[in-house]
Amino acid sequence: MSQPLRGRAATRWLPRALLVCLLAVAAHAGAGTGASTDAAAPGASNEQATSLPVLGNFRQQGKRDLAMLTHYGKKGRGEQYGVLVFPEAGSGQPGKVVKTFIDSGPNAPRLSLVKPGSYTPVCHNGGPCTPVKLDNEAISLCFGEASCEIIYFSGGAFRELFVTD
Repeated sequence: MSQPLRGRAATRWLPRALLVCLLAVAAHAGAGTGASTDAAAPGASNEQATSLPVLGNFRQQGKRDLAMLTHYGKKGRGEQYGVLVFPEAGSGQPGKVVKTFIDSGPNAPRLSLVKPGSYTPVCHNGGPCTPVKLDNEAISLCFGEASCEIIYFSGGAFRELFVTD
């Protein structure tokens, strides 16, 4: 479950959260690839945050990151979205577009916090699936009662783990 922004945390993240709506132009360079892209300077006009922000230690323990889901608009028959992660203010690191996707289903995407632990992926080949151990908190991206995945940081990059389909 995501943690609400209160007090100093809300003050520290509010300027960044307001800019998230303007950062999606950089995401289009990696659209559909799932690749991580630096969130560049503001410049888009129709982006909007669509889920409450999620605070967590995604990259490193003790270093709070902010994850947000943004909506870019329609693309074909679906809606185009992006998951952006911003490091804690003062870290000197840029924000990243860690996933872009198009959704045409009836269940709107949403983010929540995943605690460290061991998670088993969905396997379609009939063989055994090896659980993935998460040392840090991660981001859950779910589509209503449909599918969920975990976006986690490992080996210097954000990765995806599909846990339901």
